[in-house]
Amino acid sequence: MQGRSKGGDREGMSTKQVVSAGGVVFRSGNSGFEVALIQNRGIWGLPKGNVEKGETLETAAIREAREETGLVGELTGKIGEISYSFVRNRRYLKTVHFYLVRCVGGSVDLHDSEVDEVRWFSVLDALRVMKYPGERGILKKASSMLR
Repeated sequence: MQGRSKGGDREGMSTKQVVSAGGVVFRSGNSGFEVALIQNRGIWGLPKGNVEKGETLETAAIREAREETGLVGELTGKIGEISYSFVRNRRYLKTVHFYLVRCVGGSVDLHDSEVDEVRWFSVLDALRVMKYPGERGILKKASSMLR
């Protein structure tokens, strides 16, 4: 039986590590806080993307939130991170660092073409429609931080 080697797995597929940053973009609504979710290919989730060369995690989180939601925000704190793997021609191990991002301007109509739709949700409704458990956990932590 072959063991795992650094940078690969038993099938000989190499693993690339990727670092991303994103945010829980929030605003005060009539019945508490609302969060902006993005929809891509029918899946609702949090805005996030790869950290570009020379960027800090914080700068990347603000940029990705703006690009994917059309909203301008300011950081109010770090929520935490999630890690997961996926295969797309090779295996990827991705770590996403999430921040609380207070919406200070912009419009959900200004999102980029990578996203199909952006919508504001109550925290409870967002938790109901989000697909990925790791992102739901981040939203739960963010909700606790906002209380």
